[in-house]
Amino acid sequence: MTETAPAYANRFWAKWDKDGEEVNFHLLEHHLADVGACFEALTDQPTIRDRLAAAAGADAPLDETTLARLCVFAALHDIGKVNVGFQTKTWDPSERGRGIGKAGHTTDMVPILMGDDRKTGDWFIGALGLMDILAWDDNQGDTAFALFVAAMSHHGEPLDLHSGKQPYPNIWRPFDKLNPEDQVRRIGQLIRHWFPGAFADSPSRLPSAPAFQHMFL
Repeated sequence: MTETAPAYANRFWAKWDKDGEEVNFHLLEHHLADVGACFEALTDQPTIRDRLAAAAGADAPLDETTLARLCVFAALHDIGKVNVGFQTKTWDPSERGRGIGKAGHTTDMVPILMGDDRKTGDWFIGALGLMDILAWDDNQGDTAFALFVAAMSHHGEPLDLHSGKQPYPNIWRPFDKLNPEDQVRRIGQLIRHWFPGAFADSPSRLPSAPAFQHMFL
């Protein structure tokens, strides 16, 4: 998708570049779909399936429900980009709202994940339908949570949940035409459309072996 600034103000993007006066954007939902689909294609490869099963300590290949759930985690790897501190980093400084500085999309998730920004966390969990995802294991959600964190640890090192990152609630509130809560809710609906098998009523439970989490990462 190609747009010239500031028309991007009403759409959430994941990737961008600038060629002269032209700004090119790849929408966030499209990027998440791309990554989820690429992971799905990878898991069609017998060698990768075998290695995932071996890391899980399983005697048989992983079932389709488990693989679909891994696709969901892969797709959610950039969910943190919905914050307006990230979205407005391409804007002219004069267009940015007061109290909104540039923000990232991984470490800025830590206060939400750790419960230090409860107000944001409450709507984020509900809008994404995260409780449904945390029900995918027999470990009170700890395994699913670890895989969710692993998906966000895609920049070369694990996401440090004990970094002491301070809450930055302003970046998670609506600004101009950008509403992070609405976008998270939309993504929550989309992942259910992209990978319906992940949300099927199934006895499958996510493997809890640390080696499996490392393999996924």
